Amino acid sequence: MTPFAWLFAVAFGGEVEIDSAITEVVVFQGSARVTRVATATIEPGRTDLVFDGLPLLLVTESLTAEGEGTAGGTILGIDTRPQRGTEERDAKVKALLDEKEGLSDEITALRDEKARIEGEVRFLTSVVPTAPEELEERQFLADDAADQIVAVAAQLGTDVRTLLAAQRKAEIAIRDLEKEVARIDREVAVVRGAGTDHQRVAVGIDAARAGKVTVRISYLVDGATWSPAYDARFRPDDNKVTLGLRGVVTQNTGESWDGVALKLSTADPSGSTAPPELSPFWLQDSYGYAATTAATGGATAVEFATSRKEDVPADGTARQVPLASLDLDAVVVHHVVARRVASAYLTARVENTAPYALLPGTVSSYLGGAYVGEGALALTPPGEDVDLSFGLDDRVEVERTRLQDVAYGTKPLGGREKQVYGFETVVTNRTGRPTTIEVTEQVPTSRYDRYTVSATTTPEAVVPKEGVFSWTVDLADGAEAKFGLQYEVSWPEGDRPVLLD
Repeated sequence: MTPFAWLFAVAFGGEVEIDSAITEVVVFQGSARVTRVATATIEPGRTDLVFDGLPLLLVTESLTAEGEGTAGGTILGIDTRPQRGTEERDAKVKALLDEKEGLSDEITALRDEKARIEGEVRFLTSVVPTAPEELEERQFLADDAADQIVAVAAQLGTDVRTLLAAQRKAEIAIRDLEKEVARIDREVAVVRGAGTDHQRVAVGIDAARAGKVTVRISYLVDGATWSPAYDARFRPDDNKVTLGLRGVVTQNTGESWDGVALKLSTADPSGSTAPPELSPFWLQDSYGYAATTAATGGATAVEFATSRKEDVPADGTARQVPLASLDLDAVVVHHVVARRVASAYLTARVENTAPYALLPGTVSSYLGGAYVGEGALALTPPGEDVDLSFGLDDRVEVERTRLQDVAYGTKPLGGREKQVYGFETVVTNRTGRPTTIEVTEQVPTSRYDRYTVSATTTPEAVVPKEGVFSWTVDLADGAEAKFGLQYEVSWPEGDRPVLLD
């Protein structure tokens, strides 16, 4: 368990600012409930324990507090005090810039010293002789010229080595100071970008005796959300799918969550707890639009707890946390939509055996150990089936042919014209085992009485008014199945519709 950041403050009445630690966060869609904990040592009587630096987005109406400890007593109430930190922010920026200016002056002085040293090194190395005879003997006393030449050369060499050492020392100091300047620039950017506006929350306590008290405050804060994402791993050898649920959490609440117990909830704390009221709705004569509703998969909220403490930064960075894993039995189905793609898609049909609905989210699909692509999962209540796709399977051959000998041109028919279209799809199973084939087809539909459509299918299938239907057959290894579709479109002469095929 992560230790709390306690400040054991001794209070003699009045206000006491205390350090607190975030211990638990429950994330909703658009907000989060944060729990902070702090401990203080207080004297008998009234004391206000102040939690400073809380986010400005805190929903004050959501604040709750509870306490325990050896001091006994009662929590009298909670007070919130927004603090506009413009002056404090400007003061921090000024202090940082003043520090930077001092460092810049030091860098300038060191660079000047380095330039002076480099000049001396150039001069000395230009006069150091490679041999004593290179110096003019007239510069020295004639009787000890040789000794003087040797001494000068030795001294020049010593001076050069000393100067080079000083030069290296200056270069290192300049490099270290430049790192400090870069650090200050980063801090200035953070202070200017984040600002310092915040909330101060004071919890009033009437203590019965001197002692320690631990106070927990909880509050809603806007600017946080999470979305579900899944990893689907299909094992064809035993027809099993491991479906892993992840939560993708982001937050810009103004406070970082470091080492917290994180929970992700499907509840909506901002919604009303009372049932909705109905108001009259009125019929229209024309040009209205029908409203549609979608099932929500049940009213019970679900809460997922992470298995370890998590860090979620306050800069909007997405943090992915594992939530749950389901080991599911799969039925292999090969989906064919030959009208669009003359191929078969490998699909594992599984039942949601979890006690909660699988929420809509992205799915990263793996076949064995190989990644095959991204998909999407629709809302799936407990006990319902869902198809997880794992890409094209070239072991199932698909061929779709347009039957030109069935189609013919327009003919007068009681002032009407018509056109007949025919298609055949042939599917061959070469997977090495039996499989289920689901072939989806489509016929045009009409919104107007003057256009009529009739269809014939082989094998026979029910064609709904929307025009999209499917055949489903079990196909042995090496077997072939044929699916035929013929439809006739009729229209008033001279009023040919579009999108016939």
